[in-house]
Parts: sequence; structure tokens; C-alpha cells
Amino acid sequence: MKSWQATVGAGVFTIFQMACLASATLHQQRTPVPSKQRIVVDKATFKTIIAPILQRACLDCHGGSQLMSRTDFRTQSSLRASGSKGSITALGFAGRSRLHNLILGTQLPVMPPSGMLPKQDIAYLQAWILAGSPYFGETLGTPTKQVWWAFAPIKHSPTSPNSVQFGHSPIDTFVQKGLKKQGLTWNPIADRRTLIRRATFDVIGLAPTMDEVRAFENDKSPGAWRTVIDRLLGSERYGERWGRHWLDIVRYADSGGFEGDKDRTNAWKYRDWVISAFNQDIPFDTFIQQQIAGDELLPGDYNALIGTGYLATGPKDIVENNARTRANEIDDIVSTTSVAILGLTVGCARCHNHKYDPVPQADYYRLAAIFAPSERRDIDLCTPEERKAVEARISQSEQSLSAIRAVYNGLRSKGEAAARKMGSLQPAEAEIEFGLGSEVQPYRDARQQIDIIEIAREQVPTAMAVTDAGPTFAEYHIHKRGDAMQLGDAVKPGFLSCLPNNTDIPSAPLAAKTTGRRTELARWLTRADNPLPPRVWVNRVWRHHFGRGIVGTPSDFGINGDRPSHPELLDYLADRFIQLGWKTKPIHREILMSRTWMQSSQVRPEGLKVDPLNLALWRVTMRRVEGEVVRDTMLQVAGTLNLKMGGLPVYPPIDPSLRSDTFQGMNWPIVPDDAASWRRSVYVKVKRSLIFPQLEV
Repeated sequence: MKSWQATVGAGVFTIFQMACLASATLHQQRTPVPSKQRIVVDKATFKTIIAPILQRACLDCHGGSQLMSRTDFRTQSSLRASGSKGSITALGFAGRSRLHNLILGTQLPVMPPSGMLPKQDIAYLQAWILAGSPYFGETLGTPTKQVWWAFAPIKHSPTSPNSVQFGHSPIDTFVQKGLKKQGLTWNPIADRRTLIRRATFDVIGLAPTMDEVRAFENDKSPGAWRTVIDRLLGSERYGERWGRHWLDIVRYADSGGFEGDKDRTNAWKYRDWVISAFNQDIPFDTFIQQQIAGDELLPGDYNALIGTGYLATGPKDIVENNARTRANEIDDIVSTTSVAILGLTVGCARCHNHKYDPVPQADYYRLAAIFAPSERRDIDLCTPEERKAVEARISQSEQSLSAIRAVYNGLRSKGEAAARKMGSLQPAEAEIEFGLGSEVQPYRDARQQIDIIEIAREQVPTAMAVTDAGPTFAEYHIHKRGDAMQLGDAVKPGFLSCLPNNTDIPSAPLAAKTTGRRTELARWLTRADNPLPPRVWVNRVWRHHFGRGIVGTPSDFGINGDRPSHPELLDYLADRFIQLGWKTKPIHREILMSRTWMQSSQVRPEGLKVDPLNLALWRVTMRRVEGEVVRDTMLQVAGTLNLKMGGLPVYPPIDPSLRSDTFQGMNWPIVPDDAASWRRSVYVKVKRSLIFPQLEV
């Protein structure tokens, strides 16, 4: 038996080897060598051709003090000793090294991250690798620190913002420079009807009225377009539109997720706080600080406390509660904060050093130690008199509920019994209703009344917030392989070592009420010399106006993310943003006044040939609006859109089968399909286990 198994095993392995070899050989045949002449790798070739290729393609990430994947291209000996998975130059399957495969693209990730090298460069590197990757005594680069573009200081631009006017902004200076390099020109400016529709959808997420369109078409004054923009930015609908963008980034929901998916009856207070902050154009640095540490920066200020709902809005497992679930909660906060504000995937360093970015595992746990002392709390937002009124209302509703529940439970038991007689062991809602026959309507009415009263009882003036339990906290440790049950070295709370001022956070005075760690983080994130938050935010603003950011990966400014298509423009916007006191509305205004944004979406053959992805911005890319905009506009056009702002989430009707076929569906109340639920989609209940179907589609 052993002999037979060994024979079969060897045969399978041989077939696997042949398949892999055939694949490798086929790829090798497809990898073009630009010249039939054999490339001679000597000292002259290395110095004049190969070394410059390595300098351009490899040294940024694999030289100096920044050594991604523990790979160092500076010398022959350092390269041969390189590799987080063993020597990168050691020969493997099909006689190729891992370095060879990464450059050819036969192994992921393709190197360099910006895309495969030109065919001629690949041919020279192939020949050099096959010759044993000799350096002929040369040393590449210098021992000076290589700075990734996103970590470099923001460059101040001399461009004057005073030239902003209809169809021209300093933005256009940067874009035009890129267009000229590719021999392209802008499209003509779009017609006025298109401009006002585009701007209205961009800024408030609704369609302009016919009166607004006609007024702009007929207004030929020089300031007509500026008037339209100022009206839109001043609308309360602006906060609903742009608040929704932020809520999406920070994983907002009205429930906790997991199999329990318990409703958070006061999460909407944070949603309203975000919308209000955008409408007031609160400086973005203040906006960030209050979400990270509002309880510490402004103790006793209810509004600032509500802002910390950002830290509490992530998912929470209520079924299992141990060290691992707590570590997952902290991971959610660290990962969300780094992605949303810094544009870095710091969460990848939970189990090991980041594979691409200069984020060691210790940095991840330095950040985790900042949030570890924090705990979720529901804060009371009412006076003693208001609290008495709330309790009286709850008591009164309990009396009403008792009578209605008695009717509902009696009818439900009757329907279940009838369904079981028909052969159903665990009757679904539809079967219960069928079993009730003529009594189905009273059953439905009772269920609806219960849901309406339950929703009304949720109007308790509390808000979810976060604060520390006290001024001290136990020593925090690295978790080996990310497992909270395997503790490694202790770490002190601190910041990322790849960014300026990466110091440890000192202990708080014993008289303090909290550790003060989140305050230090909030201030570090919004320091003038921290280049990432301004770049990341203005890039997100740009993305929502153009469909693609200047950096195409808005949540990843690291090595694996896209390089900026217009780096000077990105720094100009970030610099302007800081100069304007971290205000967002002026950035909108400057974008909307630019020729770049105002041009038409017309497709021209010469543009498609040179720049099919429209990275140079020779036209406006047509894009789809989100599901929320589709639903809101349908209600608007029908004349039924309810523009009431804030308050409890609404429950538009859903397919009855979702209530009867899913456990969580029973937690979606049945309420009348009337004006109360015809509100903007930002106010629709966000339940993690049951997304409102119209928006999900």
C-alpha cells in the first residue's frame, strides 16, 4: 500500500512540475527580447545601462534606510543577502530567482510597483541576473535616507489664488502643463445646462430645479457661475451629501454587526454631528481632533463627546467578549484611522512588519496602545427635568405596548398553530399570515403599531461616545502573529516612525481623568509638518468631483498605491488647504471654477489614443452617481422628497420575504409607506446585516 501511494504521489508531483514548467516556458516565450544579439554583461554595460535602471526602478524602496521586504540593491553582497522570504537571488523552479520572476511579472507583486519596466530594460536585467547579478565593485545610491513621495514635506506653490474666475483657476496651470507634455488640449467648456446639473449633483447630490437651470442659462453676468457655486455650498443639503462621503470612509452603521447585529439606537447622533460639521465647514483639523479626542480636548462639551462616536461606530461582537475580540476592536480603530486620515494601510502590520511600507509591527502596536485604554459609553444629553419627561414617555408607551402585544401574541400563536397543522415545523412569517385567514389584517396592524411605538421610544437623549477609564493603563504588548493570546515585547504609545515627530507619548499626571494619549495623537495627526492628512483629504475631495483622485488609490498613499498623476497640483491643493485654515468649501469653489472641471465630457480620438484613461484630464470623465443619489432624485422628481434633517433613522418598506427569511429581517420595523420615510437616503437605517435593498443594488 505504501509503495502504491508513493508511486501515485510521485506521479501527481511530476505532472504538477510539468504543468508549471510548461507555463513558465510559455511565459518565457511570450517575454520579448528586443534584440536577437546576445547582451554582454560587463563593467561598462553595468555602469552605463544596468545600474541606471536599478537606480530608477529599485533604489527608492530598496536602498538607504528604507528597505522594503528587507531587500537592499546598493551592493552585490547586500542584494544576495536580501529577501524577507529567503535570498531574492537564489535560483528556484525553472532555474529562475525570485528577483527574476518579480521583474518579469510571473510572480506577484510585479516589480516595480508602478508597473512593468520597458521591454528593453527587462532584457538587460534578465541578462544581468542570469550572469549572477554582478556589480563589478560598484555601489549604487548613497547611504542617505530615501523619502517616499507621500512622506516628503508639502511643497509651497508660488501660484497666486487671486486669478480664480469663470473657467480659469491656478489648478488649470498644473493640468495644462501635463496636457502640453502629451500634445493634448482641453475639451471646450460644457454648456450651461450641463454645468449646473453637474455642480448640483456634485455638491448636494440632487438635481437642479428647472427654474434654477433657466435662471443660470439666462444670467449672462460675470459673477453668475460664482453665485451658483456659493448657493450650493451654502445649502444644508451640502452637509448631507458630503457627510455621507465621510460616513462611508469611517464605516458608519446603526448596528454592531456580527451574528447579533444589535441595533445602536443613538448612533444617529454621530451621523447628524458629521452633517452639521460639514455644513458649518468646521476646519478639518478640528473635525479630526474632536473625533479622536473630543472628550479630552473639550471635557463637558456634549457636542465634542458626540464626535468621539467615530471611535465607537465600528463593528462589535457581543456574542464573544475576550482579549481577541477586544484586539479586533482596537484593530478596527487603528486601521480605519490610518486609512481614512493618513491614507496608509497600517493594519497590515498587525501580524508582521508591513511588507511594502516602512511600518514595522512595533509601530502598529504603538498606535494600538493609544486606543487600548478607551471604552464605549452612552452619554446622557439631557437635564434632570428632560430625563423625567423621557421616563414618563417610556412608561406611557409601555402601557400601550402591553395591550397591543397581548393582541399580537395571541394572533401569532393562532397563526403558528394553523401553519403547523399544514405541515410546517418552523413557520415563516408568510405561513403564519396565511394560517390567520381573515384575521391577518388585525395581526399586521398590531405588528405595525408595536414597531411605531418602539421607534418612538428610541428618542432617548443619549449618544454613543468614547473615553478612557482613568489616567493610567496596563503595559501594552506586541501580539505575536497578531494573536492577543501570544504576547511579545512591551511597547509605549507613540506614532509612526516614517513620519515627523514620531515620539513616545508620556504618561498622564495621576490627577488627570484620562491618559491623554488620544489628545497627543489628534495633535500629531494635524500638525502642519504632517504631510499626509492634508494630501489625503484634498485628494478625496478631488476624487468626488472627477471620479478619480490625483492619487488613484485614495486610501493607500503607500508603496502599493498609485503615484499621483499631478504631484505638483496635489501639493498646491494641500498647501492652499492649510493656508485657508483647513477649510473644505474654498477647495470646492476653486475646483468648480476651474477650466479643468468645466470642460465637456466629449470623447476625442486623439485623446483616446494618447491617454485612454484620461489621467491627463483632457476631458471630464462621465461617471455613475451613487445609489443614494438615484433614490433621492426619484423622490425629488416625484415631488415627494421629505427634506426634514436629522433625527432617528427611517425604515422605508422592504420586501416582506426579507423579514420572514432572515433572522435580522425581523428587526426591520414595518411602518407606513408615507412622507415620514421619504427622506434623504443618508437618514435610512444602516443595518450591517440587512442593507436597504434599493441602495445595495
